Amino acid sequence: MLIASDVRAYICRDPVDMRKAIDGLSYLVEPLLAQKPASGNLFVFVARDRSKVKVLYWDRTDGFESRGCPVVGALGPQVWDPQ
Repeated sequence: MLIASDVRAYICRDPVDMRKAIDGLSYLVEPLLAQKPASGNLFVFVARDRSKVKVLYWDRTDGFESRGCPVVGALGPQVWDPQ
């Protein structure tokens, strides 16, 4: 999968239920990130314990969802702290 160079990544600071699939995550994009889910940008969601990450990417033809487990310690509190 190729991602265009003009794509922005939006990271949701609020923890998200990782049981959500593409539809559930796309419904969260507008209220939590103030963006349109079909904008072609990347939307990053993190689990409450920061052990899992889901990335939602709409390639303008179909939805795409990716899952991953970050390296231990890679997502520290400073990344998610709104202050």
